[in-house]
Amino acid sequence: MDLFFNALKGQFNSLNFFFILISIAFLLLQVKRKKAAKFVFIFAFIFFSLTSTAYLPRYLITKMESKYVPFIGDQFPHRDDTVFIQSLGGGYTVDPRLEPTGQLSWVSLGRLAEAIRIARMFDKSVLVVSGNIASGGESMASVSRKAAIQLGWEEKRIVALETPATTQQEAIAFTQRFGKKVNLILVTDAIHMPRAMNFFREQGITPFPAPTNYLIKKDKTLFSLGWIPSAENLQLMDRVWREYLGSIKGGFINSKSKKIKL
Repeated sequence: MDLFFNALKGQFNSLNFFFILISIAFLLLQVKRKKAAKFVFIFAFIFFSLTSTAYLPRYLITKMESKYVPFIGDQFPHRDDTVFIQSLGGGYTVDPRLEPTGQLSWVSLGRLAEAIRIARMFDKSVLVVSGNIASGGESMASVSRKAAIQLGWEEKRIVALETPATTQQEAIAFTQRFGKKVNLILVTDAIHMPRAMNFFREQGITPFPAPTNYLIKKDKTLFSLGWIPSAENLQLMDRVWREYLGSIKGGFINSKSKKIKL
């Protein structure tokens, strides 16, 4: 089931779904179901209009990203204690031509940079990076660790968790390594933060959120043509689908595990 959800997340996007609808409409025409075909055609183009223009994707993403505010050090109540800053994995590719910072995806690099910025605010901070092997025989955590050192962070203050493949597994790995009674600042994309917080809470720990990599940034000087369909808007909507599917997957796995325990 885990493989099914991962495959679905990888292949499901607005453009693919639009073409599936159009294909269904043509098949209905072939079997003389004209009314049904017309309905599917109309639904397909309404769906495409909603997901390829700016209004719906930006509204949904803004709603997700507004749940938590950017991290401000003065608001953190445990400044004198040991503080763990967890930078969640977000993709990488082992390419021998590139330095570790270049092997990280822009998502991972943004998260790592924010985690290091926050870690420098505290004298007793520990940077935690995570992620299993997905490319070139080296783990995401290992590449992130090397990148953090390149960015000036102390090697002895880094802990790499090299087994997790998903956010839910990262939450489990963290609590297994450090326990639940710790001061944790969680760094991930603003759109991903609500789901990530839920996974860590399920493990009995409530992190202090530090969202980054905002997809929607307000700039009054930019002139927007939001009503024009664009690939950028489709990509934004795909991030929404990814979070929704991830939440469904997490909920399904949790409900299944509860049934097994009973």
